[in-house]
Amino acid sequence: MAREAFSRAEEVTRRLGLRRLELDVLSYGQTVALFHLRLEESIAFGDRAIALARELDQPYIEASLHFFASGARCYLGRPEEAAEQADACRAVAERLRHPYAIANGTYAQSVVGCLRGDWASARHALERGLEAVTYDCRLLANASYIACQLGETETANRFEKRLVDVAATVPPGPGLEYVYLTSLPARAAQISGCAPDTDLIHRGARGVFESPVQGTPLLKSFAEIGLALLAHSTNDSSAAAELLPQIAALGSLAVDYHCHSDHVRGLLLETLERSDEAVDAVEMALSWLPPPYAPARAEAACDCARLRLKRGGPGDRERARELISEALATAQRLRMKPLVERILALKLQDQGISTSGDIYTSIDRVATAVQSEQPDLRRQAAPDGTVTIMFSDIEGSTAMADRLGDKRLMEVLREHNAIVREQVKAHGGFEVKSEGDGFMIAFQSAGKALACACGIQKALALRNAGGDTAARPTSASGRADRGADAEPTSFEAVHVRIGLHAGEAIKEGEDFFGRNVIMAARVASQAHGGEILASGVLKALVQGSDITWGEKRTVELKGLSGEHEIWAVEWDLR
Repeated sequence: MAREAFSRAEEVTRRLGLRRLELDVLSYGQTVALFHLRLEESIAFGDRAIALARELDQPYIEASLHFFASGARCYLGRPEEAAEQADACRAVAERLRHPYAIANGTYAQSVVGCLRGDWASARHALERGLEAVTYDCRLLANASYIACQLGETETANRFEKRLVDVAATVPPGPGLEYVYLTSLPARAAQISGCAPDTDLIHRGARGVFESPVQGTPLLKSFAEIGLALLAHSTNDSSAAAELLPQIAALGSLAVDYHCHSDHVRGLLLETLERSDEAVDAVEMALSWLPPPYAPARAEAACDCARLRLKRGGPGDRERARELISEALATAQRLRMKPLVERILALKLQDQGISTSGDIYTSIDRVATAVQSEQPDLRRQAAPDGTVTIMFSDIEGSTAMADRLGDKRLMEVLREHNAIVREQVKAHGGFEVKSEGDGFMIAFQSAGKALACACGIQKALALRNAGGDTAARPTSASGRADRGADAEPTSFEAVHVRIGLHAGEAIKEGEDFFGRNVIMAARVASQAHGGEILASGVLKALVQGSDITWGEKRTVELKGLSGEHEIWAVEWDLR
């Protein structure tokens, strides 16, 4: 009905010579077609409208037309055309000096940059856009996405927090704010390998889908893809079955910062244990994605390789190795740190080295497992019900594994694990969970937990120094100081990051696992190798002790609202 109405309106305006009204008809037709995912139709409307807007000297309308024209071409895999339209939108907007038009133009340019993996140009555009409109949720979401892909967790969290704050000022509904609340956290979790912020994702989805206002197919598709990624990451087969027809109905599209729609469909099929269809779907995404869409191709290649290795059918291993090589080369070139770590873990799996998933996110994997299992920690509680939690893992362990190979990796991990367990036993700790190089330890005493953390770092520092031909002094971070002319050796130094927090396990019950365990894990994730970080709560518990503290850091922690104070422990070898 809408198509017929637009066609008739365009015919009437042309017959009567109502050029300005014809421009309105064409521009509305472009927008409506785009938001209903009739992309070729939107492009046709837009091309006619842009020519007419220039003829009638209507720059405000022209800028908007270029913006939507760029989006449609991005979704259809036409990056050069999309870039041309985005640049035209930005040029007109800058000439007008209109803030929202500038936000549109810079957003369009950032989308093209993200699709190509040109993070620098995308960020440059976003900086200009956020100068013009500080609260634009599209710009904030893209800025967070770029930081995620580069492994810049704090920056990603900061932009996501700003997005959440913007959404809080808007009533729930199927608009951009709640669409991005659904899609961005799900995408961030998929990229980083961290546990998804399910509460935030579901809050956004309720705003989109429970609103009395009917959302458009384009915006709803963003939210549906976010929910699909959540279903995959949480292995929710019921949600996957419900979402699969909706994702399949999208056809083949590359939607903004999301994975290709066929890639998402493949992940849902994997969740439903339909492995053959899953492989075919992700291969379809690879066939569709043009070479300039390098990040999406690398992510799809990684997942396709993983699915093929998991299936283990004829030719799967050979094809998986091809995909791993392609994905790794792209991810390294584009500095996509989390993806590089995932691909390296996959490469090790192909070599028969068990990594229990992505070693790079072992703290998060251990925390997620503990949240699910919720072990009884009452025996580890102090008389006041408080349990101190310590998380640790090896910095850069996946890259280390790729360097060392199977046999040497296992030797290093065994040595590391023995050192950790020796110190845990000596300080009265309880090993709650371990996976690969990641540990969660519980203590009755905050003081003993800190002493154990220092003991681990000292033992590893001595081990690292003793691994050279001559022991070398170590810095406060526990790294051996090497001379400029030192000869490289086959010895592999191990640098561990440790984080501690305390909470009342008995009083808080299940909330203890949902809040305190995550807090401890997030504190550990802020640490660098050789570093011990503690929450403000833990610091208060050992007040008056002889612990030496570094400067306070005020940080935002993923999945935890507000700012949090954390402190570095100044340990040494004495």
